[in-house]
Amino acid sequence: MNHTSQVSGAERSLLSLLEGLPPEYEPALACPSGALAEAGREIGVPVHTIAGTDGSLRLHAVHTARALHDAGSTARAVVRLAREIKPDLVHANTIRAGLIAAAAAPQIRIPTIAHVHDRLPQGRVPTFMLKRMARAVDGLFACSSYAAEPLWNVNRGTPVRVVYNPVDGDVFDPSAFSRETARARLGLPHTSAVLVVVAQIIPWKAQDDAIRILAELRREHPDVCLLLVGSPKFTSRAARYDSTAFRTGLDELARSLGVEEQVRFLGERDDVPWVLRAADVALVPSWAEPFGMCLIEAMAMELPVLATSVGGPKEVITHGTDGLLLPPREPKVWAAEVSRLLADPGLRRSIGHAARKRVLAEMGPAAYVERILDGYAEAFVHSRRPVAPRPVHA
Repeated sequence: MNHTSQVSGAERSLLSLLEGLPPEYEPALACPSGALAEAGREIGVPVHTIAGTDGSLRLHAVHTARALHDAGSTARAVVRLAREIKPDLVHANTIRAGLIAAAAAPQIRIPTIAHVHDRLPQGRVPTFMLKRMARAVDGLFACSSYAAEPLWNVNRGTPVRVVYNPVDGDVFDPSAFSRETARARLGLPHTSAVLVVVAQIIPWKAQDDAIRILAELRREHPDVCLLLVGSPKFTSRAARYDSTAFRTGLDELARSLGVEEQVRFLGERDDVPWVLRAADVALVPSWAEPFGMCLIEAMAMELPVLATSVGGPKEVITHGTDGLLLPPREPKVWAAEVSRLLADPGLRRSIGHAARKRVLAEMGPAAYVERILDGYAEAFVHSRRPVAPRPVHA
């Protein structure tokens, strides 16, 4: 089984880094058991199992205390592991991991980088935790300027680098997949107009708005359908959103709008390029998107993408040239633009070609690794811990 199909966008970026490091680097992966650990083993990276935490930065009488306990236990495990394998640098690939690495940093005395792939909500607790993380580490990466902005606001001296996530143009290559075969694999008629959303199922990804867009479109395009790829991922009681209830609500919404037969929930897939090849238009209707791996993967597959104008997509898309940027939560506006694209195959092709050209030129795996390594070098220079730069264990 291809476990990379079950990992998040941040984790896929990490796997691209681990695979692309020069031979003098000897990476090791420390993470909870699960899809990321299995994917790491599949590419030959030594994996060390540590516990994680499901805690959010929302205060709760029970869950916050439990999350702090779990984070403290994991930080101690990181300290023990660092003393065992003696890495030269720690790369914490999420905000949660960054907070844990920040707690461990004073004891392990190893240059440490925190990599932010999300933008936290405003509030005293998130701001306090970001300040604590920024002050403890030696470098900060962010997947977009939108994700970096809170770090710039709280940071006092730690370098912050914006490093856009990568897409592999060989994996996401439309010429490698037959559109007819792609549709046949999914049981889709050749004549249907197909929309697709690839994202974890969670309220802020706005799959509910995608269903509303579909309902609006069916007034002019009765043969249109919607593919929803993904599943709820953060389902603990401590999570900020109840994604399981949201998923159930999507079924109810589709029924209430009379489009239950036109909405197809595909769950987690290990054939995302095939699914994208079967589609005519990709939607990224999030309220606020830190970056969007699905965005650049669809662009690499030469799909015209309609994306939210709030967040990272506006750093990637030039509106009207290689995609469209639209205000979130306005399904009638989105439906009108989708209808325009469906009526103009030439425009779809033009936008798709420009989209692939854009992401391959700027967001390939090799460029990603190069930018990360530049950040590592900078972290060694600015480190509070006097360690000479040597091959890095990430």
